[in-house]
Amino acid sequence: MKSILLVWISFLCGYLFINWLPIPEPLSLSNIILEFVFNPVKVFAAAVSFFVGFITTGILIRDLVVFIKKTRNNNSNILINIVSMLLFILVTYFLFQLGFLHMLLFFSFAFLYGMMTMGKNK
Repeated sequence: MKSILLVWISFLCGYLFINWLPIPEPLSLSNIILEFVFNPVKVFAAAVSFFVGFITTGILIRDLVVFIKKTRNNNSNILINIVSMLLFILVTYFLFQLGFLHMLLFFSFAFLYGMMTMGKNK
């Protein structure tokens, strides 16, 4: 059940990050800085959502990799973990369709965090 909750938190944070931090069309540093200056509350909320989301997604990635490694030994929660893996793939695909650049950054940070914390489960 923990992994399904992590999937929903990851989805919510990713969706809010995409909606609260639009990428200005002429992509330049001055337009990005202007977005940060004129909408500081939205930028701060998007940053908090990004931080919570990539930590949650990183934990989910770590747990799913550990689950795949230990599938041969433990068959107790196999259905819940398979459902959470499928939900995670579906949610990630949906969010990539909404904002590719946002999710590329979001998922890259989450993947790096998840891989860096692999040793913490042992």
